[in-house]
Amino acid sequence: MGAFNGRDMSDGEFCIVCGASPPLTTDRMCESCLRDRTSLSVMPERIQQDRCSKCGFHEIRGRWSIIDSNELADLRIRASLGVEDRAKQVSVEFAVEEIDDRTSRLHVDVSGIIEGYEF
Repeated sequence: MGAFNGRDMSDGEFCIVCGASPPLTTDRMCESCLRDRTSLSVMPERIQQDRCSKCGFHEIRGRWSIIDSNELADLRIRASLGVEDRAKQVSVEFAVEEIDDRTSRLHVDVSGIIEGYEF
């Protein structure tokens, strides 16, 4: 049989992307290729939130409510964050940075394990 990257392909398993030897994921990729092709999480760059300019209440699920900025951030992150289906032990941490009275920046850190590898 022919060789691929100096490895004998008849030996069995190899990474379907780069030809690396095991260990491999269930998708038959090495750790490096898995990391290159997998995102643990996705989140929109911007999240809009309606707030009354007169009373400061926020629209939450069709109702106007007073809500703390951390609670609001938690609610919006939960609604907007997409996590890879295979991820286990997912942890989400965030901090709210008030830019001005109308704008906040969320710093979100997501960690988890996919196929035994920490992301």
